[in-house]
Amino acid sequence: MKKYNGSFKLGESHYQNPEIVENGVRKYYPARFSKELAIFRVFSEAYKKTDTTFLDQMIIDISEALQNYNTKDVTNLTIGDFGVYIQDGDYIQSAIYNPMTKKINIFINRKCLDHIKNYQNIPNILKKLRALYVHEDTHKQQDNSSNGKFFNAGAYKKVDINDSESIKGYLNQRVELDAYARQYGFELRELYPNESTQDIFKRIFNANIENEDLKNNLIAVFDTLTDKNKNFFLRNLYDYINGEE
Repeated sequence: MKKYNGSFKLGESHYQNPEIVENGVRKYYPARFSKELAIFRVFSEAYKKTDTTFLDQMIIDISEALQNYNTKDVTNLTIGDFGVYIQDGDYIQSAIYNPMTKKINIFINRKCLDHIKNYQNIPNILKKLRALYVHEDTHKQQDNSSNGKFFNAGAYKKVDINDSESIKGYLNQRVELDAYARQYGFELRELYPNESTQDIFKRIFNANIENEDLKNNLIAVFDTLTDKNKNFFLRNLYDYINGEE
């Protein structure tokens, strides 16, 4: 315990808001928040670091498997532990962990499938797939650690994207807070590999993130969370970026 909490005493409240107002100016001090993170980290969930390097080979395997097919005739395929489903919509739509099959299914459109077959735009495809895989691998680890009981119908809320209350309930679940914190932490660390965790957190609080989609996603999630869950999300985000899962 001592190596985590330093001079703190167990049971004390050590929360220090990282945002303070001095002389009418809002300022952010990452170190104040990191002290709070340090004592809470003792009680945080333990995840194994997600390995995404195999995705490079998976894309090659999919490309090779498609060479003998007209992609117009392909609706789905299975590569290892992955199901790839082709449907109308965004270039890369989502990845979803299925607790029944223990597989992660990826949903893409036909243009993306054609690019994979022809091995085009691969860096961008891999960037998106890696982030989605970190999210869904988090759910897979949650499911495994609970012996398959975590995602039963009574415990886990699914989302209706057309219902703001449904979205709020979905995002404020601890299983999703963990998954999004790890996903966005992965994306931020990939985007700024040489910056300190505190510098990345400054970027977050100043909305100074070069990837517009990532910046907007962080803002949207943070605006939807309860105050209690904002702290939980930030703590897990910090842990992932700092390599302290």
